[in-house]
Amino acid sequence: MMRWVVCLAAGLMAVACQSQVSGVGEGPLIMSEQARDQLRTWRGPERLTDMTVAIERNSRSMGASHCAVGAGNCLQDAGIQAIDLCEKDGRFECYVLFHNDDIVWQGPIYVMNRAVRQAIPWHGRWPVEIRREGEPAAGATVVVSNGRRWVEGLSGDKPCRSNLQPRGREGGRFSIQCPDGYAVSGQYKSAPRVIHGSGTGSDGRELAFTIDFSAGEGLPPFSGY
Repeated sequence: MMRWVVCLAAGLMAVACQSQVSGVGEGPLIMSEQARDQLRTWRGPERLTDMTVAIERNSRSMGASHCAVGAGNCLQDAGIQAIDLCEKDGRFECYVLFHNDDIVWQGPIYVMNRAVRQAIPWHGRWPVEIRREGEPAAGATVVVSNGRRWVEGLSGDKPCRSNLQPRGREGGRFSIQCPDGYAVSGQYKSAPRVIHGSGTGSDGRELAFTIDFSAGEGLPPFSGY
């Protein structure tokens, strides 16, 4: 698994801009916990509308802009303004992470758990191989939206809620609860670019899984999760 130690610098700087956005980030992004918390603050109950947030790929800097008079009524590109504030006169290279009340980064996003130095999926989609006792291996999908996790294609026709609890640099515990009553919990271990987990399901059978980080994708804005 990727392990980068990152930190956050910069506070909110707001300028007028329009709803147009450019400079959206691509590829894997590992955010610090500080950057995640700052984004949550900007998206909280007191948030400004029509906000755009840019971030440096290692979370060393962030910048934000918003349109104080409503989307479409300002003169400057939202992405350019947020990136300019984030880059601090060329000290950093930044890209747009968030725009128009949703994450627009085009790639999987992880958050580095500071206590255990483990990168946890935070926003995106990842393929997972399911191996259930007595059945052939099958494919499923882990979907994570702003840290909330689901598994599609595991049991029944509705997504199952999932949780990861890091307990060290190389693993932790997981739990899955499905709307049809199926549940499973156990332990997982992390390796370069994958997570392996296993546990016993509510049906009494062992279930094992492998999440492939290298095949992660971004989650489309307003995807319903």
